[in-house]
Amino acid sequence: MRESITIQSYKGPYEVTFTEDITRIIESKSAKGSFIVCDSNVWELHHLCWEKIVDLNRIALIDATEENKSLAGVKNVVRALLSKDFRRDNTILAVGGGVIQDIASFVASIIFRGVDWIYVPTTLLSQADSCIGSKTSINLENIKNVIGNFYPPRQIYTDLNFLTSLSKDDIRSGIGEIYHYFFYDNNPLIYELAEEYNDLLTSRTRLYPYLRESLMIKKSLIEIDEFDQGPRRKFNYGHTFGHAIEAISNFEVKHGLAVTMGMDVANYISMKRGVLGAKGYDQMKQILSTNMPEYRLAEHDVDRYLTILAKDKKNQGSQLRCILCRGLGDLFIENLDIDNKLRKILEEYSRDNL
Repeated sequence: MRESITIQSYKGPYEVTFTEDITRIIESKSAKGSFIVCDSNVWELHHLCWEKIVDLNRIALIDATEENKSLAGVKNVVRALLSKDFRRDNTILAVGGGVIQDIASFVASIIFRGVDWIYVPTTLLSQADSCIGSKTSINLENIKNVIGNFYPPRQIYTDLNFLTSLSKDDIRSGIGEIYHYFFYDNNPLIYELAEEYNDLLTSRTRLYPYLRESLMIKKSLIEIDEFDQGPRRKFNYGHTFGHAIEAISNFEVKHGLAVTMGMDVANYISMKRGVLGAKGYDQMKQILSTNMPEYRLAEHDVDRYLTILAKDKKNQGSQLRCILCRGLGDLFIENLDIDNKLRKILEEYSRDNL
């Protein structure tokens, strides 16, 4: 399997190239002087092979934690690169999932006022979603993705063989993001994905058509709204409520699983506000239930959940800016007052989903 998807961006086109020989590519980029910023867990899995083909003096290993996706974590990476004589004409080769992508891309965007970077995504979530779109994001305390910019890679290399080493929850997290794009698009693959769901958790390479379609849906909007000023905002569907689930669970709920629950919360609010029928809600709930996390929003946590929602970076004034749903393929932007009415809806949701 070797094909490419070309993405147009403000810095010029870049490609997602699907490959089954990522070791050769890493060797080639290292030989050309790239500095590798790698997830320490990924390195542990592959170091016996990779340490023979790369310059070990040009590698920075990072634990892919939300704590490291911070200003302090970025500072540590910059310091590590400079200690290894990184120069403005060097390239950063990021190897890992979304956390490594966010850290490395943000560092690439600021060090020496911007250097090239190449990305090798190693999780389903990063391969099916975050690898394209240009966004870099880091956290500030418990506020997720509040600092960042737009800085696309020069090239992306995707090898589905990385998926074989992932946990089932890592795969489910990626499927959550794929569902999110399919719901946005009312894509017919929704039903095939739901039907194959259990088999895909073990036969990872069978995810390829869903992964590719997810990228194609995202490509269709980021090429016309790269800077998230218009229709791309609908991709926040499930994310406003999902990010708050991540935060209130102390990030124990993986991102894509939180997004799955976030979509269900958005749909429930839509139903209670009368814009989504009960039948439509139940249809989507049945699909999402295959991928819901074990975490449940407790009624006594609703006030804290609302406090986290109130800090979302997309909010307009005192209103919560979120994406609600009239049905599959019919999403819309809505500003909600963070008031007793919303609190009661969320309390009802918590009781209905014990």
